[in-house]
Amino acid sequence: MTRWCRIPVGILLMFAVMFTVAGCSGSKKGQLATYKAKGKLQIDSKPFGPCTITFQPNPLTKDSPSAIGQVGADGTFTSLRTYNPGDGIPAGTYDVKVAPDAMGGQPVPGFKPKSVLVIKPDNGVVDLQVDLESTGGPSNDLPGGDDGTPPASI
Repeated sequence: MTRWCRIPVGILLMFAVMFTVAGCSGSKKGQLATYKAKGKLQIDSKPFGPCTITFQPNPLTKDSPSAIGQVGADGTFTSLRTYNPGDGIPAGTYDVKVAPDAMGGQPVPGFKPKSVLVIKPDNGVVDLQVDLESTGGPSNDLPGGDDGTPPASI
C-alpha cells in the first residue's frame, strides 16, 4: 500500500510544479518593455541624495507603471524598478518625484515640476540626468495643501 501512495503523491507533485511554472511564465503579459537605467539627480546643479526617486508616467493611467530607485549620497542611481528589482524603465514621458530616504537623511527641498522623456536606448542603458530647480521652500510632493500642511484626513 505504501507503494501506491507514493505514485499519486509524485504525480500530484509533478502537476503542482507544472502549474507553478505555467503560472510564472505568463507574468509578463501586459507588461511594457523596460530598459536598464542609471543616472544622476541634482538640485540646483548640485548632487542630491540619499533619497528615493520616482518616475511617474505622464499622463498617469491605470496601465502606466511608475519606476522607482534609490539615489546615493553622491546623487547617482544605478538601478530602477518598474516590475522587478533592476528591470529598468519603459519608454515614455515621466514626472520626477523625490522623497526622503527611508533610512533618514536630509529633507527634500521643494522644486519646480520636471518631466523627462525616456526613449529606447541604442546601447541598452538609459542615462537619466535629472537637474531640478529648487523653489526655496519645503517639498510639496506629499499629499496636502500648497503650504505643506498635511491633508485633513491625517
